[in-house]
Amino acid sequence: MDPAMPYFPDAESLGKAEPRIYYPDGPRFSVSGRTVSWMGWNFHADIHGLNGLHISNLRFRDEMMVYEMHATEFSAVYSGVSSKKDVFYSDGGYEMGNCATTLKPGLQCPEEAIFLPSLGYDSGYIWGAELTADAENAYAMCIFEAPDNKALFQHAQMRYEGLPQTALYVRTVLTVGNYDYTQVRTNSSLWLTTARGTALGGSHLARLHRIVAA
Repeated sequence: MDPAMPYFPDAESLGKAEPRIYYPDGPRFSVSGRTVSWMGWNFHADIHGLNGLHISNLRFRDEMMVYEMHATEFSAVYSGVSSKKDVFYSDGGYEMGNCATTLKPGLQCPEEAIFLPSLGYDSGYIWGAELTADAENAYAMCIFEAPDNKALFQHAQMRYEGLPQTALYVRTVLTVGNYDYTQVRTNSSLWLTTARGTALGGSHLARLHRIVAA
């Protein structure tokens, strides 16, 4: 059975501008050095050489919530027809935190986002490459607020009232070989904080194309 052809949107749809995030009255968050403040939240944001996105001293209304938050490892297990072909792949050993690629405004982050620098190889891990003190990537991490497209609360009685739900995002993309690890840390207006990481590579994209085409 031949594989399905990749799916591409029609030319008319691609010719129209995508939705954008903007702040009518300016951003509701602020960044001083690497300290981020938003809606009662305060934290320090950085990129660790081995673990990537690193959040520390997370506080809400001056109360300590999290001392330190980061991924411990990004790994994959490859299996073959015999145990000799079983491989445990660890990207933490490849200095994945130093592989933060340059973020493009309007692609991984809104154009109105604030970007923070970090040391890095920029174009992914280069075998045996030297990482010098001046190898700084000015667009390694971005911070922005975005709508969650749902109501934080709503009620209709004598009058209708409510408040839209939004979240503050801290994002970086670590490129190791053919894998792009997107790390995101989110603070919600529901006073929740979450962290997640996803890997996207060539084989992943091919699978997405097959799913959409089906």
